[in-house]
Amino acid sequence: MTYRLLLKEAVHKGGFFQFTQKVIILKFNLLNESIRVLVLIRITLGQKKVQKQGERTGAEL
Repeated sequence: MTYRLLLKEAVHKGGFFQFTQKVIILKFNLLNESIRVLVLIRITLGQKKVQKQGERTGAEL
């Protein structure tokens, strides 16, 4: 849903507060998604680092 659609919906309901609430919720959801993605990236990068370290120690042995 775009902001424009949300605004129209809020105006029809007669409450701008509802619109701002929805925007805040929308932004919060986007923030949560980006944080989740960052965490996933960190986890995968961390796993790759561990694998590389494991390969190094394996080569040393």
